[in-house]
Amino acid sequence: PGAVISAVSGITGFALTGSLSSGGSQTGIHSAFTGTIGVTLSSGPTAASNLYLTVNASLQQTIPDSLGETGTKTFTSHAYSATDTINISLAV
Repeated sequence: PGAVISAVSGITGFALTGSLSSGGSQTGIHSAFTGTIGVTLSSGPTAASNLYLTVNASLQQTIPDSLGETGTKTFTSHAYSATDTINISLAV
């Protein structure tokens, strides 16, 4: 199996309702907040991959992930408004 996102933390007002594989998605709402965003991988990728954070369709940060690596990856702190569209994607 490929990488699986099992948790997302730090986004005020948003809760991940299940695990997401590469290419999966979940839409939700959030409040305005300032802080980091944590993404937990419960299964390591079977190939080199990247986690991407985009805000309002603008790439903010890329976190490379090593083969088979699990655990929480953290995007740096940023101020988000309640109307921002936050997208976290996993490309394997």
